[in-house]
Amino acid sequence: QDSPELQSATVLRVIDGNTIVVDTERGERTVQMIGVDTPIYGDRFYEFAQEVTQSWIFGAQIALEADVDDKDDQGRLLRYVYLDGVMINAAILLNGLGTAVNDGRNTRYNSYLSGMQRRAQDSGIGIWDDRELSEVDGVPQTSIRMASFTRDRKSTRLNSSHQIISYAVF
Repeated sequence: QDSPELQSATVLRVIDGNTIVVDTERGERTVQMIGVDTPIYGDRFYEFAQEVTQSWIFGAQIALEADVDDKDDQGRLLRYVYLDGVMINAAILLNGLGTAVNDGRNTRYNSYLSGMQRRAQDSGIGIWDDRELSEVDGVPQTSIRMASFTRDRKSTRLNSSHQIISYAVF
């Protein structure tokens, strides 16, 4: 089987945890990541998922991979997103920042993405962390465990160690 064609793009904006705006040779395009749904506005993890995705790929040169359906009903490109060979769709799920979803006919990596979600659930990280919220000076806080994602000049890699990140919940 031939390997899928990848399109190069630069990330201009991160709209939410799984929606980005990129610059391609065809101009500026909005991309919805296939197979992952991140928390919606108002959810306590919405801003955090958006911030993590932004910290990983904002301004980066990425690769986009299409599946069967090219666009959604809003005209957004449906793509798997890669940074230095790491599938960001899967990294979001592995870190418990979203849930795996079936995107119609775009099923190339469904079992892989579901497996990433199961790992996050089994580890109790991100949205699967059921610890109680605490307060600091009256502001709700939570600490979540995330699989570490390292980005440097030589490599981008995910590993199974966990880091604790605290953030305010508004």
